[in-house]
Amino acid sequence: MNQQPNSVATQSENIDLARQALSQAKSVLNNAIGAVRDQVYVSGRVDEALLHNAQQDCYDLAMLSADVWSAQCLVEFAETQSRSSLVCQLTWKFVAEKVRGVMAAQFAGASTLESSRKTFESLAARPALQQFLDEHGARDSYADLGRLLSETEVNIGKTVTFPMR
Repeated sequence: MNQQPNSVATQSENIDLARQALSQAKSVLNNAIGAVRDQVYVSGRVDEALLHNAQQDCYDLAMLSADVWSAQCLVEFAETQSRSSLVCQLTWKFVAEKVRGVMAAQFAGASTLESSRKTFESLAARPALQQFLDEHGARDSYADLGRLLSETEVNIGKTVTFPMR
């Protein structure tokens, strides 16, 4: 398998790690969505006042969910672009950033994410996933990505190719 520049994992391993990290993030979000749903239902019906009180939580969860699902789509796209180191590096960076965003919201004490603290504690206890997040979420990896981008040729259409410099 081909190894990504400055990465200790192969592309295949990074895809697996990205999927595992996203799975953990989805689990946290699903638990939080369930908690909000339980808060706003009374006798099997949505209580308007309770729903109004949970409006910010609903918005926050919707934004976090959109981030996680967009990262999932990018991982699926990266699987089809196995020869593009740039696509893969961008994917790992995006996934790490979005999963860290869910973790940050959870650890910041967002009310809806409190009940799922154990889920992310289990993520932190998994060295390979933590290494993936550390490696691709590090600030110096942006410099590596910039270097890779500057050395990459960009294809526009089917006939024009030019180097990015």
